[in-house]
Amino acid sequence: MKKLILIRHGEAEPETSRTDDFNRNLTVSGKQDAAKMAALLLNKSDFPNHMISSTAVRALNTAHIFAATFGFDDVTTEVQIYEASAETLLKIICQLSDAHETVCLIGHNPGVSNLLYLLT
Repeated sequence: MKKLILIRHGEAEPETSRTDDFNRNLTVSGKQDAAKMAALLLNKSDFPNHMISSTAVRALNTAHIFAATFGFDDVTTEVQIYEASAETLLKIICQLSDAHETVCLIGHNPGVSNLLYLLT
């Protein structure tokens, strides 16, 4: 892998007594923002050829919006991305095949932001 694109999931609905954190969906605004960001990324030269996402509903919602924009048939999921530390995310990334030129990882804060700080 030569390039890594880090994406935090879109805005999610609040947690309620009927919906736990893991199962929260994106808000309408979250879906719209994800679609806008996917369209912007589509026009960049560092277009991803592999996507990996948390299994949490809001991250998968975001990943599917990006995948549809990119024309991907599937998104790889990884349970450990949910609530992962920067170090755990780095381990997940290091285990990916070198055949992937550009990888798009969809996850959660604080892990995604902390990974960015760790790498820069």
